[in-house]
Amino acid sequence: MPTIQLLRPNFTRVDVGPITFWFSYRTCIAFHVDGAALVIRQNDWRQTTGKHLNAVDPDHSIRVSGEEFQARFAEVRFGTSIEVPAIPNAA
Repeated sequence: MPTIQLLRPNFTRVDVGPITFWFSYRTCIAFHVDGAALVIRQNDWRQTTGKHLNAVDPDHSIRVSGEEFQARFAEVRFGTSIEVPAIPNAA
């Protein structure tokens, strides 16, 4: 059963089995699968999302491009038996 935790206004953590997702507004900005490294996007948005990214992990050197994030997300989405929804394209 998923658990949803509102960390701050417009900043949410969702745990689904071994996977944790962090959302800024409605956009997934990071995820972590047990036993694997955290995957966190670079900030392609504004200051508030930047604060959310820093709350997940302040190390900017580990952040990946939006394209790489989507590819890594697809690996998780199709590599597990957990049904993970697609990430809508961010505007």
